[in-house]
Amino acid sequence: MEGVLTGFSIIGVAILIGFLLGRAGVLGGHGHLALNRMSFYAATPALLLSHASGERTAVRSIAAGVVTNPIIIAAALGLAVAASDLTVPDPLMAPIDLVADAAIPVVLIAFGVSLVGFGKSGDRADTAQVAIASAMKLIVMPLAAYLAATLIFGLEGVPLFAAVLCATLPTGQMVFSYAARYGVAVPLARDTVAVATVACIPMVLLVTLLLRDLR
Repeated sequence: MEGVLTGFSIIGVAILIGFLLGRAGVLGGHGHLALNRMSFYAATPALLLSHASGERTAVRSIAAGVVTNPIIIAAALGLAVAASDLTVPDPLMAPIDLVADAAIPVVLIAFGVSLVGFGKSGDRADTAQVAIASAMKLIVMPLAAYLAATLIFGLEGVPLFAAVLCATLPTGQMVFSYAARYGVAVPLARDTVAVATVACIPMVLLVTLLLRDLR
């Protein structure tokens, strides 16, 4: 339980820092977009490399987007290095690790900055869509994880608890990062992440209480 609360406090503080920076105008009017692009093109790819007719035009565009996506490229490179058992020299890996360490904090701070205009008219997502998306993540997904873990994979004890707990975690801030990068459904992504992050706290505590005997 202490670990869960610690995790939420870390996330909360990073988002709060971003919110305060946004309110103070330190990063300008589009600061969260700059931070998201930095995370999308540099920090997150580095993190993944630490771990491992009209229709025709559309298909070509999608294919080009896939092969030029820095996150996909980094993941592929990471898998290639892992599969080949190569050791990346420290002088090359050290700067990658440095940039990778910024991935999660930058995304959280960018999300906090975006919350400055939260709830304002004209910058608000459809309430029903946010509610459905949040319920799918916090209720349907944990139930599906429990059923799959017990009925299909036969999990019990700590593995079962871990599977359900992970499924109960909120919508990741990277969803907002991708939405901001491509300019698609940004208010919906932002509001869903915000609602799911807050609402998941009691849900995680509930899952912990219900499955405490399995741990």
